[in-house]
Amino acid sequence: FESIYNLFGKTFISTILAMTIGVAIYLPLSSMVSSRIIILAVIFIVAFIYFISILKLKAISKQEILMLPKGEKILNLLTKIHLM
Repeated sequence: FESIYNLFGKTFISTILAMTIGVAIYLPLSSMVSSRIIILAVIFIVAFIYFISILKLKAISKQEILMLPKGEKILNLLTKIHLM
């Protein structure tokens, strides 16, 4: 069960969190500002929240980050700002 949670549960939790915050931001602002601007802003906010929550829930490992292009530099930066 733990391996299923590690594979799907952490990303699912991150997705639900980011989606909920995105909807909570979009709905009140959509009637006040042009929807194109709001949608673009919400996309960036949701992506940022998803990225942070994936790191905080440890859904991505250090080895997976090292496989990315410039992975060592990315890992050093994430370690420096206490996200890994």
